[in-house]
Amino acid sequence: ITLRAAGAVAIAKGDLVAIDLDDDTNGLGGSVEKSTTALPQLAFGIATQAVPLTSPATPKNIVVQVAGKYGVDGGSAAAGDGAFVATSVAAGDFLVASTAAAGTLVEADSATAVAGNSQANIQAALKLARIGIALTADADGDYTAGYATVMIIDQGLF
Repeated sequence: ITLRAAGAVAIAKGDLVAIDLDDDTNGLGGSVEKSTTALPQLAFGIATQAVPLTSPATPKNIVVQVAGKYGVDGGSAAAGDGAFVATSVAAGDFLVASTAAAGTLVEADSATAVAGNSQANIQAALKLARIGIALTADADGDYTAGYATVMIIDQGLF
């Protein structure tokens, strides 16, 4: 899907993106930004191209993949050919938006720390956007550290 990227932070190919609540030029929900650690529940897809933004005054269109496989079989040394993930991601991990690193996918158990089943941890886990499943581990095959092939779950937003 093609959306508007108007934030002041550059988006790299392979970054996790989220709905930008600060830009309503195309109607609220019509603009994206690199996913933030403050609002991980707004994340929904992977940027398929880089957008070198420098200010909100220079918006650009960006293509975002919102469902299906993202990545290269066997990995790739080219940055962005896989989704940007935490280095702890293993094949088969359920992925959510990171609360520690913007634009990054992380395995759900690492992000939520639900161990002990405290009410606070469970409430925090419910705020995370469920993005997909890792098809490969971080740095698998020809991937460099921080990239993996993922299956994105369609959020039904677009």
